[in-house]
Amino acid sequence: MALIEDSGTRLNLLDSLGEVSRLSLDFLETQVFVRASHNGLLCCSAKGENGHTDYYVCNPITRQHVQLPYIAVDADLVGLACDSSGRKFNVALAGHLYDKNKEANETIIGCVYDSESNTWRKHMYRLDDLYEFSYIRKDPPVFINGAFHWITEYSPIVLLVLDLSRGLLRKMRLPDKILKEQEDNTYCSLEFEGCLSVIEISDSWMVTWVLQDYDNDVWYMLDRVSLNSNRLDLSMLEIVPICQTREDMVLGIGQWMFVYQRNSGEWKPRYKIMKYGHIDPLFYSAFPFRATMLPCCQFDDQLH
Repeated sequence: MALIEDSGTRLNLLDSLGEVSRLSLDFLETQVFVRASHNGLLCCSAKGENGHTDYYVCNPITRQHVQLPYIAVDADLVGLACDSSGRKFNVALAGHLYDKNKEANETIIGCVYDSESNTWRKHMYRLDDLYEFSYIRKDPPVFINGAFHWITEYSPIVLLVLDLSRGLLRKMRLPDKILKEQEDNTYCSLEFEGCLSVIEISDSWMVTWVLQDYDNDVWYMLDRVSLNSNRLDLSMLEIVPICQTREDMVLGIGQWMFVYQRNSGEWKPRYKIMKYGHIDPLFYSAFPFRATMLPCCQFDDQLH
């Protein structure tokens, strides 16, 4: 399913059949923005007192929520990881470190929150070693193998990987067979059945690559889909993959959410994106979502 942010407190939940249901985050009692999603939980941010950013983790189905301890970081990237039991989660923030004059210096700060200890861990990284950080896509990261994975928006295309256990931020290069035409193509990353996948989009084709063997860096091509061989010419539109299964993929294309059905090869428009009563495809947010009734923290005294 795909979760589409309509406004600061209203969400639309779209399934592969095109059914749309409404969710609300009004129980947070403040204007929030969804920053990440994982296993049915959401991480949201809001402007708090003195202009500080507050972070919440919530389950929009049960309306349970936790406000995280305050931490001073201007986060460009936000990741959320929740185990399948829903009893433990981690939030990762990463951003440039700013000096007293509000100018970015040559340091990246990474912070990882652990719900079991209710604490943050901070890590510092040199921008010289990770200059690609400035070109990372702001899409939700893929969490597999105990790490978050973000992909760069511009060449050279690499994945930045934040390992939760060690706090290590490193680069992961893609094989040449994926990057052979990277100057002209667009790349994004998605989860696929517990594996990391990279979607390669050119003017004419959309190719899905899957990392089959993480340790040995073995990739395979899942499918190669023409973007202009059907009655809908998609070759001139911006395409944003949101989530996928072996049967289908949900994508934002122009003003619409489409479902591409892999077995039949059909593209089906499912939902027209509206923002504050106007069609505004440039400013919507969408996230993969898997509904759950599980709680979002093991500490009952933290839950609201």
